[in-house]
Amino acid sequence: MSVAKGKLIILAVALLAIALVWGIITTFRLLASQSALHLAQTNLTQTQDELTDARQQVTDLQTSLKTTQDNLTQTQSILTQTQTQLDTTKTALDSTKTQLSETQIQLSITQSQLSSTTSELSTVKTQLTDTQSQLASSMQQITDYEKTMQALGITVHSATTSWTFNGLTWTHNDNAQALNPTWNQLVTFITAR
Repeated sequence: MSVAKGKLIILAVALLAIALVWGIITTFRLLASQSALHLAQTNLTQTQDELTDARQQVTDLQTSLKTTQDNLTQTQSILTQTQTQLDTTKTALDSTKTQLSETQIQLSITQSQLSSTTSELSTVKTQLTDTQSQLASSMQQITDYEKTMQALGITVHSATTSWTFNGLTWTHNDNAQALNPTWNQLVTFITAR
């Protein structure tokens, strides 16, 4: 019996060892399952947080989309107003072009008239130069006549003297305080008339 008892004890120890090993393996499996469950819970919490963030982002995007749609509506309204203003401006520009064309025609006519007037002015200046030259010659002749008459002892006195030259009548009134003008004074006087 002692051999059978010894086998029985060995068998009991073996069963106990197997049960102990199985318990340890089961405990490790249970710990591993608890760890996996904890990890899954952590992942689930993170996923729920991410889902909350995603929902908030969707809400923000919807708000942003609404704002963008409102802005687009306002922009379309502004574009419509701008198009209307552009059409009005184009009409005004066409009218201005027509007026400019008419003004250019008038300017061309005015330039032609100015050219004609300039030509007439040039002719009048030439005539004035000739008249000034003739006047200077006449003044010199008068001075010579006065000297000749003074040398001959002839005194001529007339309060008013008139003479005609080139179809123009000139009247001279004696002034005891008058002085003979310089050539520049004479030219200034004549051109001022």
